[in-house]
Amino acid sequence: MVRIRRFNPDKDLLDIAKLSNKALNEDYKLSMFVNVHEAWPDGFLIAESMGTYIGTVLAVITEPTVARILVLAVDEPYRQKGIAGQLLKSFIQRAVLRGIERLTLEVRISNVAAIRFYKKNRFEIVSTIPVYYRDGEDAYVIVRRL
Repeated sequence: MVRIRRFNPDKDLLDIAKLSNKALNEDYKLSMFVNVHEAWPDGFLIAESMGTYIGTVLAVITEPTVARILVLAVDEPYRQKGIAGQLLKSFIQRAVLRGIERLTLEVRISNVAAIRFYKKNRFEIVSTIPVYYRDGEDAYVIVRRL
């Protein structure tokens, strides 16, 4: 059984940072996770199963009615099992309660599975950012109206 809950920095920080960095091939600093949590605790959720961290979503509010998802990550062994969908659904419910009307995020142009997932969940590609990722890969900017 999967449990979706709010992030707790005292308990979850190191494991969620490790999961996010591994899943997304990034090098996010611990301070980023703490700062995001402090800015909008309801915008930072984790998924766990039997005490194991299996996924996370975290976002910031960039305008009064716009949130930007910084990380939506699921650990490799748990992919294709609906975890990302559960995280996104829980996140959207909290975003709507906050008055968010639009979500934005960036995704690697090579990440076909993620792009398919987001399109299935009513996101649209609106632009491309050249050389966005630290390895030089471009990103699509994608948006969803709530």
